[in-house]
Amino acid sequence: MTPGFLEALCARQPQIREHWAVLLRIEPANSPLALPDTLVHLIPDSVQKILAAVGKRSPGKLTLQTAHAIQVPVCGCNRNPYLAYFKAGEQALLEAAVTLQAEQPLHRSTEQDLAELVAATRRFAAEEIEAFCGICTHRGEEAGCRHFAGAHA
Repeated sequence: MTPGFLEALCARQPQIREHWAVLLRIEPANSPLALPDTLVHLIPDSVQKILAAVGKRSPGKLTLQTAHAIQVPVCGCNRNPYLAYFKAGEQALLEAAVTLQAEQPLHRSTEQDLAELVAATRRFAAEEIEAFCGICTHRGEEAGCRHFAGAHA
């Protein structure tokens, strides 16, 4: 990501955090831990970590197609609170980036910037979703859970 674009995006952190919270409230809560009032407190730290990851240059060219191919883990029991959380976060970050690009018509590396943002968001989301699934009290209970070991005795 170009340094100037990242700097401008970082300057919009308050708006990104606010929009993330708004989008999070639209997503249906899949468990008590997924209630927006529980998760909004995590948004500032998440935004900072994602933007810090974007600030580390990725080797080579990254396309949006490649970035969107980065898989976010599937939660078989669908109780992972981070599923909706990071869906809302990715949308808030992308909307901020696209708006910024529209305001800077001479900006040249638009796809690369968006691709790096998507990739950083999805990698962070994957880590957090996987970590939560690792401690889930419903781990392995549902047939759709990737930790499902068959019928319990």
